[in-house]
Amino acid sequence: MKKILHNSNIAIIGGGRVCKEILKIVLSDIFSNKMISIVGVADINNKAVGLLYAKKKGIYTTNNYNDLLKIKDVNPIIELTGDKDVLAEIKKSKPPNIVLIDHFEAMSVWDYLQIEEKLIEIKKDLRKNINVPRKIEKSFNLFSRELTKIVEERTHHLQKIEKELTEKVGALYKVLFDTDPNPIFFIDSKTLKILKVNRRTQEYYQYSEEELLSMSFLELGDNKDDEIMRGLQNLPEDQCAFFSKKRHYKKNHHHFYVNINVCNSKYDGSNAFIATTTDISKSIEKEMQLIQASKMTTLGTMAAGIAHELNQPLNVIQLGADFFLKKIRKGQPITEDELHIVASEINVNVQRAAEIINQLRSFARQPHVAGVKLNINAPIRDVTKILGQQLRVHQIELELKLGNDLPFIIADHNRMLQVFINFVANAMDALDEKGNRLGKKSWKRKLEIKTFLEDGRVKITISDNGIGIPEEIKDKIFEPFFTTKNVGKGTGLGTSISYSIVNEFGGTIDFTSEVNKGTVFELSFPACAPHEP
Repeated sequence: MKKILHNSNIAIIGGGRVCKEILKIVLSDIFSNKMISIVGVADINNKAVGLLYAKKKGIYTTNNYNDLLKIKDVNPIIELTGDKDVLAEIKKSKPPNIVLIDHFEAMSVWDYLQIEEKLIEIKKDLRKNINVPRKIEKSFNLFSRELTKIVEERTHHLQKIEKELTEKVGALYKVLFDTDPNPIFFIDSKTLKILKVNRRTQEYYQYSEEELLSMSFLELGDNKDDEIMRGLQNLPEDQCAFFSKKRHYKKNHHHFYVNINVCNSKYDGSNAFIATTTDISKSIEKEMQLIQASKMTTLGTMAAGIAHELNQPLNVIQLGADFFLKKIRKGQPITEDELHIVASEINVNVQRAAEIINQLRSFARQPHVAGVKLNINAPIRDVTKILGQQLRVHQIELELKLGNDLPFIIADHNRMLQVFINFVANAMDALDEKGNRLGKKSWKRKLEIKTFLEDGRVKITISDNGIGIPEEIKDKIFEPFFTTKNVGKGTGLGTSISYSIVNEFGGTIDFTSEVNKGTVFELSFPACAPHEP
């Protein structure tokens, strides 16, 4: 340590209390002949006590650590911040001839300066007040050298301990990194290129490490995933983001679904993202099965209305066929006008029946997991096509107030259709129950569906003047399998699944209700920006 500090121009990074104490010692009269000079102090905090003291003593100060490297003949640099990132940055940018003393080794500098200060004070006092023989002075010099040796040995020992700890921590990190049950990625924060992966990643995605390191993280999924791109671009340092139900692909093109956790951190001294992926394919499969089960229940509820809807076009076709048969039996000619009228009617009703069947087929099929751009009015209109007859049978007056030029939302038509069918079916039940309680008392059964834009969100309200929801069960209506209906009349899945679907597409559900006056459900979704593809 004595060799390093002798005849040196010291620069200090970190202008705190320790810096101030070192400055006091070095700038004191005691060290005036030791050829030690402080040439600069850097700290990002303008009010750091050491920085202010250096400025007061006329020493160069700065807020940029790299400015110290520009000082002529600077050597060594003492780092007192204890910040690993600062230390890594200085190591990377300093010339090789400049010695860097980190905060750990700086403690030895501190010990050395304090010891030197005390020894010099003792020598001066002895020379000043006592006629000390040369022999005693030599003893002090010997003592000084021994203490210096002890300090240097201590420094070497601490460096050895630090090296051993670093190796042990590195080994432990490698074990944890490679044995983690989930794939882990280090990703360049600017290019999203994969920088490092653990063993589990290679096993799961079936790519070699070399292949993965030549890829972008986005290449593992749908390459143009706007949600991930936006989320990572705006992710603050030391913060994390969560992306749900993303489709990823293995090397053999087999796809599966993952949840992705990404944290903005550091890798090898540079900004990087650390991402983990968790396979949720089995959960998605079970969720889809539950949704399908709920759909089948809903289809059962709709059966009577659908049968009526199909019966009308079948009656028209039957009448047309009977008309032709009657004419043929009587040997009467069929005029061109008669043929045209009957054929047109049959054609219109065949299309009507086909449309109903297509609606049922669309509703029953497995939905997409990922959403697309959707005009929310479309599934609402389809609800009236499927349940229109049942609403008329139940004497329910439906009023649609659908907003014009609404922005798109990200959702799935089929799944949103299921949500609205569930809410309309529940409203029908609430209106019927109120009708049963009122008996023969005359009243209008009303159901209103309204869509509009408010505060950058697309909103849908579904209002009825039915029986309402009692206060004691308001907290339970979104719970799976909770129902107030009689056995065989409902599974308790509809509202719970609707809540899950709406939440999956970034939406919310709120409601207000008053017993015997009615209920209003409000669904709210973030609107797509006009420029989004």
